[in-house]
Amino acid sequence: MLKIILKLADLDVAELYGDELLDYYFLPSNLFLDMNDRAWYAPDVTYSYMQGIVPEQQVTLGEMAKILVLVGRLW
Repeated sequence: MLKIILKLADLDVAELYGDELLDYYFLPSNLFLDMNDRAWYAPDVTYSYMQGIVPEQQVTLGEMAKILVLVGRLW
């Protein structure tokens, strides 16, 4: 769902950062233990977390509304 939202906002994180996303944010490794850092959605989740768009927990419906507002501000 997050990838779709970022695409709607015309943000293609993988295209912008490629394999350099972790280096860009000075991260030694993946932030989320339950996420494979090679997964197709991993760049979007990492970018969104570092931008303060997503929390470090499961997203509730209320937090989903907040994500839409925050991504809208990036637009």
